Amino acid sequence: MPRMRSAIGAVVLAATAGAALVVVMVASPLPLAETVPTLIVPVMFVLAGFLGPIWRASAFTCTTVAGIGVLHLVALAASALALADAGPGPAWHLASQIAFVAGFGLLVPLAAGYPDGPAPSWSLVVLGAGVAVPVLAAFAGPTPVVLDGATMLGPVAEVLPVWIAAASAIVFLLPAASVVVGLVRLVRGDRALRRRLAWPLAALAAMAAVVAVGAAFQSTATGLTTALFLASSPLVPVGLIAGARVGDDADADAEARRLRRELQSIAARLEAASRALPTGQAEIAAPEPRTADAVGPDARLDRLTDRESAVLALVAAGRSNPAIARELHVSLSAVEKHVNAIFQKLELQPGPDTHRRVAASVAYLRDRP
Repeated sequence: MPRMRSAIGAVVLAATAGAALVVVMVASPLPLAETVPTLIVPVMFVLAGFLGPIWRASAFTCTTVAGIGVLHLVALAASALALADAGPGPAWHLASQIAFVAGFGLLVPLAAGYPDGPAPSWSLVVLGAGVAVPVLAAFAGPTPVVLDGATMLGPVAEVLPVWIAAASAIVFLLPAASVVVGLVRLVRGDRALRRRLAWPLAALAAMAAVVAVGAAFQSTATGLTTALFLASSPLVPVGLIAGARVGDDADADAEARRLRRELQSIAARLEAASRALPTGQAEIAAPEPRTADAVGPDARLDRLTDRESAVLALVAAGRSNPAIARELHVSLSAVEKHVNAIFQKLELQPGPDTHRRVAASVAYLRDRP
């Protein structure tokens, strides 16, 4: 069922992107030479999102990147309809503004949940607040058309102060907000996350800077900022997809190899200790049969849920957290929560002399027949 839902979602995104492209090319009253360049960036996002699975990029990143491109294509299509038809123009204009801002706003949940997701709830609140800005602007005063920033369309209903429409350019800070979120995660994350975030964050920062400059100097530097935007923006989806690849995490592989080595070392020491025992000592030292109220590894393992037991079995097999997430079809954060719960239920406290994954693996393997 999850795979079916993802397949249906991909078909819907592809169909929406295709329809939006057709509408822009057919309905836009602008010359083709002015229309095509505006399509380059959203098409790059869509292509990167759909081609990402080929390079084993995470589903969360691929879907969000494709969604950003589709929303911007929808914004351009609605803007073309607003320019072509003077009747329902304000309504199409409002739809284009909402879709355009939502596309920029999705960068915040993407940065907050990158690379495997899910996006935290607070980032969705930021997205919702950003989408509310064009709605308020539509009831305040004229705002520029998405497809042609030099053209202004009137408000849906001019009932709010006109300065609200002028201040709606604040939505161009959404890419900068996503950069701030990414920087916080870069500082607080582990080495693997920092390596994944480095290039995507650099590309996103470049695009955010160009967008901010373009919003601040719309009338004086339009040509330059447009050229810089077209040059920098395609780097963002490529960088995001490259950093979201799974299965090539060197740190995870190194951790798995270290875990296997330590398990082999523990097994060798246990074997040597059993051989060193006097004759008959092994039988004396053998554990008594397990009882219902026994306190030991077996009793602690009984505290685990079925999902936690499945995660522990894969940990004992030497799997890394990303590999467990792929095998169980869950997010990386969910695996981390399960692993922490396992440590707590097995009463494994962190310490300089304790490798909790090894200790948990040993407890699990001792309980096997």
